[in-house]
Amino acid sequence: MHEETNWINIATMIFEGTKWDASDDEIKLLAQRLLVLEDRGLSKLNKRLMEGGKKIWDTFAEHNFCNELIQHNLSTTPILYEQMSWKAKLSIDLPTS
Repeated sequence: MHEETNWINIATMIFEGTKWDASDDEIKLLAQRLLVLEDRGLSKLNKRLMEGGKKIWDTFAEHNFCNELIQHNLSTTPILYEQMSWKAKLSIDLPTS
């Protein structure tokens, strides 16, 4: 119960950083989704949402999408978020012909 209360407090804080007047159900849903991502090792995405900022709604969209991926895939399917190795691969120059 204590862990659930903690996630509800975090979800409340996230919504308080926006102009959206979230209902209790929306806060509870966000808290559940935060916990799901944390359990799957995606704390970086949770942290980004908690930090807010100008693009918080973009982050909400990523957060919701990631939860959908988790819901519709096996629990053993890895879901990675902004891995450094991806960034490194993207910076490699492609050969030209």
